[in-house]
Amino acid sequence: MMMVICVFPYYKAGHGLSLVALSLLMISAIILVNHVQVAWQDAYDLFLFYVIGQACIVLRRYWFRQSSWYNYILHQANGTLLVSSRTDKLTGLYNRLALREDFPNYGKQEVGVAMIDLDDFKRFNDNYGHAYGDLVLTRLGRYLQKDWMNEHLRCYRYGGDEILIIASGLEDGDFVKKLQIFQAEYAKLNQQLEEPAILSIGYATGAVANEEELRKMIQLADNYLYQAKRQGKNQVVGAEKK
Repeated sequence: MMMVICVFPYYKAGHGLSLVALSLLMISAIILVNHVQVAWQDAYDLFLFYVIGQACIVLRRYWFRQSSWYNYILHQANGTLLVSSRTDKLTGLYNRLALREDFPNYGKQEVGVAMIDLDDFKRFNDNYGHAYGDLVLTRLGRYLQKDWMNEHLRCYRYGGDEILIIASGLEDGDFVKKLQIFQAEYAKLNQQLEEPAILSIGYATGAVANEEELRKMIQLADNYLYQAKRQGKNQVVGAEKK
C-alpha cells in the first residue's frame, strides 16, 4: 500500500501524510489482530520504510511545484517573446513579420486596406534631427493603438514612415469615414509640435478570396497614396470596390 501511495498523482498538501498514517494504522491493526510477533529489527525496517516513503512524497510534491513554476515562467517568456517578435519597437504597432503571419486571417471576407504616409517626413529628420522624427512616429503609433486598433482593425508599420491599416467587419462606407476622421484628428493632435505633422492616405476596399488578392489590394492602396501626394498631400484618396 505504501508503494502505491508513493506513485500516486499529485495531491494537496497534507493528504500525503494522511495516507501514510492510514497505511501505518492498517499495518498495525493487521499485526495486532493476528497477534504477529514482530522482531525489533523488522519494526526498525518498517519504520525506516515509512520514513523513506514520506520523504519521497514530500520531495515529489516539491519537484512537482518547482516544475509547474518553471513551466509557467517558460510559458510567460514564450508569450512575451512572441509579442516582441511581432511588434515594431518604435511605434508599438505590428511589424512586417506579423503582417505575413496574419495574411491568412483576412481571406474570404470584406476588408478595408489603407496605406498611410507622413507628408514631408524627411524634412523632420533634416531640420530637427532623427530624434524628432522618431518622436513623430512614436506619437502616431501611440495614437493608433489607443484610439483605433481593435479586434477588427489592425495597424502595421510597413516601412519607414508608412503605416498599413487592414480592417474587417465594417459596414459599407464606415472605413472611409474612419480614415477621414483619423486624418483630420491627427492634424489637430500635432498642432503643438515645432512643425505640425500631416499625412496622406490611400485606400481600397472590397472582398478578398486569398492572400494574393489582399496583396493586390495593398498595392492598389499604395497607388492611391501616391495619387494623394501628387494632388497636394494631406488628403484621403481611394476607391470602394462594389
